[in-house]
Amino acid sequence: MDTSRLSRLWGLGSGGLLLVAVLWGVWTGILDKPRQVVLTIPPGTAVRLQAGQVVTAIPQTIHLRVDDVVVLQNQDQVPHRVGGLYVRPGETLSQPFRRAGTFEYICTLHPENHTIFQVAPRPSLFTLLGIEVGLAGVLLQLSGLLLGGWATRWGGGALLAGTVGILLGVGLVLQASGLMNPGAEDWQNPVPPDAISLQQGQRLYAQFCVPCHGGSGRGDGPLAAHLSPPPADLVVHVPQHPDHILFQLIQEGIPGTQMPALRERLTAEEIWHLVNYLRSLTHTADSKPL
Repeated sequence: MDTSRLSRLWGLGSGGLLLVAVLWGVWTGILDKPRQVVLTIPPGTAVRLQAGQVVTAIPQTIHLRVDDVVVLQNQDQVPHRVGGLYVRPGETLSQPFRRAGTFEYICTLHPENHTIFQVAPRPSLFTLLGIEVGLAGVLLQLSGLLLGGWATRWGGGALLAGTVGILLGVGLVLQASGLMNPGAEDWQNPVPPDAISLQQGQRLYAQFCVPCHGGSGRGDGPLAAHLSPPPADLVVHVPQHPDHILFQLIQEGIPGTQMPALRERLTAEEIWHLVNYLRSLTHTADSKPL
């Protein structure tokens, strides 16, 4: 057994593992705190938009990471809607992004009337743990070769432990990256829009939505006349958003409006039922003359 070579190997390997951890942490910013991304709508924005000018104060695509907070300041003379925020003149509102994915919202500041929030996941400590465990497995493999390989008890044990370490490290990295759970970031509606779902959604709509949006979703509920801004016409707005955005708006609410966050009152499954029913409202309206 060449103990001197083995000790040098482990000394260098331990230093390498520490260096990998430090470099990876700096490169990925895993220790960085969530950011506040401040977006300011300057005075005269609406006038320039009406004149056909291009306004670049708010990017068409905004890049964030999970738990970043968008802070929207409106210095214009009219209210604006950007993402899940409706901000009046002189107001400042904020919205955290708690989930990775692509979120395309209605926006009054672009000719296309939408803005895209690209939210990347935050680096996971499990990724670093997986890398470190995998590298330790490689060290054990090399140690096993120095100890005589499978022909000796110590060598065989080190090779076996190294193999387990490499497989475990790969598994941790895959788990942290989401590759072992494909589609998790797609955030698709898991509830089929069948008769049972629509019945559940209709019940929830009557309880939480009718007072403002009205029975047909046109924004003409009994409380609508007293609300500023007025409730959205769901027949117009719902088709402009994919299901996961509707889920987000129901769950988190729309700051600056009377639309409350329902995350404490509805389960995720109930929100998906409600989304299905909102889709049926727009389909019903399409089949009727306005």
